[in-house]
Amino acid sequence: MVLAACGQGKYADGEGLPGHFAPAIIRALNGFTGSYAAFHRALVNEMPSYQTPDFYVLGPANAAFQSQKPFTI
Repeated sequence: MVLAACGQGKYADGEGLPGHFAPAIIRALNGFTGSYAAFHRALVNEMPSYQTPDFYVLGPANAAFQSQKPFTI
């Protein structure tokens, strides 16, 4: 799976380091319990309207992995 700060061919924006993406991930993860797809939707809501995070799956789908809480082992 790919979770990126912005779509292909776009540029990620930020107000210095670490930009918008890392703080948005932290805010979106706070209390989050859904899947990766649901996390992407929550992450989009945390980002400025002019920067949309990208999310897609490469290779064979793995429903069990994709449905678990993001960034868990």
